[in-house]
Amino acid sequence: MEGVTPRDAFAYGLPLSQALHTDRPTTKILLFAELKRLWRAVRIGDGKTWQSDEDLQDAVDDIVDICRTMKVEEVLYVIRAIRRGEVKLYGRLDTPTLLELLR
Repeated sequence: MEGVTPRDAFAYGLPLSQALHTDRPTTKILLFAELKRLWRAVRIGDGKTWQSDEDLQDAVDDIVDICRTMKVEEVLYVIRAIRRGEVKLYGRLDTPTLLELLR
């Protein structure tokens, strides 16, 4: 993912639906790990972000259900952009907020 631009991620990336079909557990673990890193890096008050690993797992399930046509690299790019502060959050980091940013 180093040096990957949004355009490259879209043009050359692996569709999430194909990644899930090829290796569902590994794909979901990858998304979970990136969300966990994001959750640790971004500090937002209680009740305005995920509270547990179960919440993160639910977020992963929602991402794979709703964003199946996105490329894995695009999803990772957005998550990492949030973590680096390139995408601004306005007081919340929860599943609906993340899905909106992915759209």
